[in-house]
Amino acid sequence: VTVEEIESILAGYQLSAHVSASALADQIRAATHWVRSRWPSASSMPEWPIEAILENGQVLNGRIDLLLDLGDHWILLDHKSNPEKSSTWPELANTHGGQMLSYRHAIEAATGKPVRELWLVLPISAGAIRIEKASAE
Repeated sequence: VTVEEIESILAGYQLSAHVSASALADQIRAATHWVRSRWPSASSMPEWPIEAILENGQVLNGRIDLLLDLGDHWILLDHKSNPEKSSTWPELANTHGGQMLSYRHAIEAATGKPVRELWLVLPISAGAIRIEKASAE
């Protein structure tokens, strides 16, 4: 993605005055590098659609920001535009852990392959949080 493409997208959403296209390009490059270096053999599936009926009867309908296929298992990544300090990340993980757990169950039910890792990617804060203890509670 070029800076010019990002500028065009930001202009379309009327965000040019609020977000630096070049800084966003740097963040995209850094996140892409991190994913490719951590899971070099993965096939990337961005904006993967998901739909499922949850145990409580509620319909889950959304898009997974990035799903990585490693052949025998999946890695699920969800991007959050959170500018907060790392001291707030545990709360952020708790806030979004349930959503990610629902996505994991839906993926596993649909494919029969396990989701081995759940990640919140925080490009604005230059970090990532691995969700390790997500549960139904």
